[in-house]
Amino acid sequence: NPEGFKRLREAYETAVSWARQPEPLEEGEKTDIEKWIDQVNEIYLDIHDRCNPKLWIDVLEDPVCTDLDTSLQAREGMMAYLMDHIYLPNVIWKLLDECFQIVEERELLEQQFPTDFLNYVMYYIRNTEFINYYLFEILDRDSMDADAYIRNFLGIKRLIDQGQVRECKEKLEQLEAFGIYHPYEDVEMLRVLYTLMEQAKEELPETMTLEETAGGKEAVRLIEALLEKYEEDCYIKLHCGVAKWTLGQKEEANQLWEQILIHQPSHYMAKFYTIRYLMEKEEYKQAKERMLELLDMDANDEQVIEYLHTANDALIKEYETKLNEEGEESERFENAMELARCFYQNDKPEDAVPLLDGLVPDEKQEYDYVNLFGRILYRADEYEKACPNLKRWLELIRQTPEEDEEYENRKNREFRACHILSGCCHEMGDRKQAMKYVEEAIRVALNQEDTVSAMQYKAYMLFTYEEYENCVDVCDQVIR
Repeated sequence: NPEGFKRLREAYETAVSWARQPEPLEEGEKTDIEKWIDQVNEIYLDIHDRCNPKLWIDVLEDPVCTDLDTSLQAREGMMAYLMDHIYLPNVIWKLLDECFQIVEERELLEQQFPTDFLNYVMYYIRNTEFINYYLFEILDRDSMDADAYIRNFLGIKRLIDQGQVRECKEKLEQLEAFGIYHPYEDVEMLRVLYTLMEQAKEELPETMTLEETAGGKEAVRLIEALLEKYEEDCYIKLHCGVAKWTLGQKEEANQLWEQILIHQPSHYMAKFYTIRYLMEKEEYKQAKERMLELLDMDANDEQVIEYLHTANDALIKEYETKLNEEGEESERFENAMELARCFYQNDKPEDAVPLLDGLVPDEKQEYDYVNLFGRILYRADEYEKACPNLKRWLELIRQTPEEDEEYENRKNREFRACHILSGCCHEMGDRKQAMKYVEEAIRVALNQEDTVSAMQYKAYMLFTYEEYENCVDVCDQVIR
């Protein structure tokens, strides 16, 4: 009952408005900080004004923010206000940080404000928000409640993300009661429609296509409207692509995802969906290249790993055929390398070892050869043979000049080489070398995840060496 909901919403807003009214104050009773917060509130309540950097710059240049006597009070007042008014675009969060040094003085702020709230603020100072705030449209200024809209919208989106789509169609329709509109609302409706269509596909009469169903017609209408008005938005384009795929328009769907990758080459989901398209086209080599890029971002994505195994099974047959054919030595070398890589990635190192054992790489081939063969031998538990290959791999990484086009890529592999070498030396019983390489892995780690991984392995080795006090010290560092 959308009309009834709208009336209920209006009654609720009236009640909230009365509840928020302060007791009548005498003229001049408000402090300068309170008057200033009123100006902030006026900007915030209008969804368009709250996204306008100029308005925020003006209010942040008020003397209460710049004067030494009042600047700390202004920051405290602003942070207290933000605890209940958290929906701002990244550009505004950055302006607030520049004015109040929120990131720099976090430890001081922790004495006044909850940790979860400060974590939220830090995240959105450093990261772009999911919702594009500049796409909001005001439907009814008098009933506009942007924060309530955003809270409800994000709640609906969470349900859809969890697959609970059936009750979401009506919930999305009821968002109109908040007096504003955002196109992501229609994207979520599209997600509901294509999920329901996918579920009902098997029950569809043979003479009927999904596009001819009521859901299909509504999906087509939404796709056309969204792409016509918001064709540059990646989230919109991504899910219009998924809807087209569900409707059987697979070429058009892939074109949309490829367009996203032109502007955002590392867009995870766009790349994932193009992989699905390439797999259907049996373009396994190109699909595999993109899978490896995704696994660099998330090594535990089970769907990508499953796709990788399927692609490798097909490529194994292809490379085995090529190896049985006559060809130049360099070509045979590359085919053997690719076949060994497929076996390794499909957890069959024992099938890969004979392919590379005895091959003699030239100078250009050496880096790839010792890198792959060392890791394959390590996985096959042939540690004595793995160690010299892994050491040579690490040596070649460190010898790569900075001007070399491969420098960054190889430098990013230094942690992995040190970490595997540590494990190799540990398995051979060389405690001194194992600890040396794990320390090097910790030193060259490029992110916290790698640092923690190496420290955990160090703790594991210390435990096996019965150095329990040192082990506890490392564990304490990991926990902190």
